[in-house]
Amino acid sequence: VAGSADLAAIRSTIHDAVSTVTASYAELRQAHNLIVAQLRDEIRTLQQSVERQHRATATPNPANPDVLDKRSMDQLLEKELRSQKPFLLLLAKPVFPAGQTVPEPVREHAITEFVKTLGSLAGSSPVGAWLPTAYAALLHSSFKDSALWTQQLAACHLFQLEGLPRTLRIEPSLQTVEFTSSDSPSLFFKRLSQAVDTLHCNPTHPVR
Repeated sequence: VAGSADLAAIRSTIHDAVSTVTASYAELRQAHNLIVAQLRDEIRTLQQSVERQHRATATPNPANPDVLDKRSMDQLLEKELRSQKPFLLLLAKPVFPAGQTVPEPVREHAITEFVKTLGSLAGSSPVGAWLPTAYAALLHSSFKDSALWTQQLAACHLFQLEGLPRTLRIEPSLQTVEFTSSDSPSLFFKRLSQAVDTLHCNPTHPVR
């Protein structure tokens, strides 16, 4: 009888232990599923935030529908690099006078005209957005007309501020990044990084 009682107690202990383990596993699984769901929500939110930021900084001006957005320009650059054919990337930024108050519609109009002129100078070469206020032209010929491009891209815009006539003078900042058949993509991107870093400065010179 005592043996039977001990056996029953052992079985009860094992049953309780199994029930505890099963309950703990169910709780752990529920917590795991909750964490996974939270991570998925956070990843989705992050992806949406990145996409919104991309659209805010890389969407071409509606007045210039031929201007590629940054993502398309990046894809085009990757294709050019894979082909190993020489090309030149021209980065152009309209520089506004420091300290001058310019109404936003006037600024937007000036940028629109700047991009139109850049596209006209580039001809059939693709032009794309690179930074919020800088643009890139992918050229397949040597760039020997920097003085002409600088002259053409410079422009004066008349506007009124508080009832008084004002003049907005735009000066272009140009940077060129060359890729040759003997270059590696990593070298090109190093040059490109240097060009972007100095794009906010007025001097115009190639990066080799």
